Amino acid sequence: MKKFNIFMLTALLITFSSVTTAQDIVITEIMYNPPESGSDSLEFIEIYNNDVVAVDITGWTFTDGITHTFGSRTMIPGEYIVLVRNYSAFQSVYGYTGAIQWNGGVLANGGEDIALATAGGAQTIDVVDFDDNAAWSGNEADGGGASLVLCDPSSDNTDPVNWYPSTTSSSVLINGIIALGSPGFADDFCGTLCNTAATITETGCDNFTVPSGDESYTMSGSYMDTIVNAAGCDSVITINLTIINSTTGTDVQTACGSYTWIDGIAYNSSNNTATHTVTGGAANGCDSIVTLDLTIKPVATGTDVQTACASYIWIDGIAYTTSNNTANHTITGGAANGCDSIVTLDLTIINGATGTDIQSACGSYTWIDGMTYTSSNTTAMHTIVGGAANGCDSIVTLDLTINNPTTGTDVQTACGSYTWIDGMTYTSSNNTATFTIVAGAANGCDSIVTLDLTINSLNDAGVDSSLTVCMNEPIDFDTLSSLGTAGTWLDFTNTAVSGVVTLSSIAGDYEFRYIIYTSNNCPADTATYTITVDGTCDYLSVNTESMIDVSVYPNPASSILTIQNSCNTTSLKVEMLDMNGRIVLVENDVFNNSSKANLVIDHLNKGIYTLRISDETSQKLFKIVKQ
Repeated sequence: MKKFNIFMLTALLITFSSVTTAQDIVITEIMYNPPESGSDSLEFIEIYNNDVVAVDITGWTFTDGITHTFGSRTMIPGEYIVLVRNYSAFQSVYGYTGAIQWNGGVLANGGEDIALATAGGAQTIDVVDFDDNAAWSGNEADGGGASLVLCDPSSDNTDPVNWYPSTTSSSVLINGIIALGSPGFADDFCGTLCNTAATITETGCDNFTVPSGDESYTMSGSYMDTIVNAAGCDSVITINLTIINSTTGTDVQTACGSYTWIDGIAYNSSNNTATHTVTGGAANGCDSIVTLDLTIKPVATGTDVQTACASYIWIDGIAYTTSNNTANHTITGGAANGCDSIVTLDLTIINGATGTDIQSACGSYTWIDGMTYTSSNTTAMHTIVGGAANGCDSIVTLDLTINNPTTGTDVQTACGSYTWIDGMTYTSSNNTATFTIVAGAANGCDSIVTLDLTINSLNDAGVDSSLTVCMNEPIDFDTLSSLGTAGTWLDFTNTAVSGVVTLSSIAGDYEFRYIIYTSNNCPADTATYTITVDGTCDYLSVNTESMIDVSVYPNPASSILTIQNSCNTTSLKVEMLDMNGRIVLVENDVFNNSSKANLVIDHLNKGIYTLRISDETSQKLFKIVKQ
């Protein structure tokens, strides 16, 4: 059973209360020196809500004795909370599973202060300064196995006379001593404090029912009520009761058509009998009984006759596309009496004209709607406002066929250049140029032609040239042209020649043609070489034996030409002749009795030259390729 029977009454009275910050929280049991040896793991403290309302103890803290701060927690009236030093050890002895293990600290066996305060220690709620002397149950609580219990939580718990040693057995023997205590419950020792009395003050509206439910009173006065708790003890309550009366009033209302009152009912006619109770609505906290005085005024009605083409947007914001005589709309406060005006629509819809515009175009078409269409379209529509015979709109649907221009490629091959249909002359290959032949396609649309042109290079045999030689002088036609053997040589009899050819012994001009055929079916190109045979000299009469050891290197050469004169022939003259027989370089006495001489030729143009080395009686010719 509970430790204090009078608090069974306060538990019943909780139904009339809410959670408050009341502070009648009492320390009611202390186990400071249990019978175990060494560490006192069975230490515990019990607190109790001695108020008639629930108390929020969130953040409350022990400022002396132990260290502990409560989390979010509310204690209902008559509730115990047990805090222990070691939960496992405590539960194994006392079997109570609702305990909370405190944060830290131990209880002094010789006695000390235990203080409980609100959050942050702002207000001290309860302080017990216990001791281990005889006044505080002496040896029974100081290692004798018993806890200290406060039987009456309304008594002064700072006075040791109000504390008793527990007689409730745990049935657990420790060091030969039974552990005694009633954590979370009433102690057996307190059973002698059974019947209790209390006085409460209450206020009721119109009537009040006592906590036992046995009586209900409608007048102020002092009344008695008895509650029997679970232990069979009586709690006798003296009730000082004040009865206050509910208030009454009339709610005068005027409305149009209907009115929804505070009772949630919609009234469609005048009413002066309906009543409604506003719970706690009176200034004194009692109920307020309201009577309705309602006057209902009628709304006005009318018909709006309209005629429209295709659709009509009415005052209700809706677009109607068919005739309608059922729609209605309420104009709030539109009637002369200030009530709503309900308008019914009488609408006649007449239809506009429709038609199809059939069109065919190439590539794109700009229609009457201003849009440019690039593909066939049978869905586009355009409205000609007022265009129908009945004055309505005329809706035209487009039926458009878009024909696409044709494309093609003009493949051409030309030598050197090509003038195309666009009038442009192209000198290089081209596959990007395009030309549009307006209406050139079979469907009447444009024909877009892309050029695919390959330009092959013209054959080039070089420029015409002339050369003067002695009678019977051999000529190497394979090196006579800078193009070498790329072309074909024809002599003055139109006979092909190649290699070294000895010219005529008859003086005169002889014409040779050099022809190039090499490039991709392009026309051949011819260079004419006129070789003049000088009748004043004869190659066969020249003494070449004296110059048999004269040699030239490197050949081809680019800057320096070295002449080797192994026989140290003296008074040698060196000449360079171009392809036209013009002397472009002359060196006299180049050797100076030396066996080797260097001839600088880097200033000469690239090409084929004749190097002539001579003295009064002989000469030697070399064909030199200048790079």
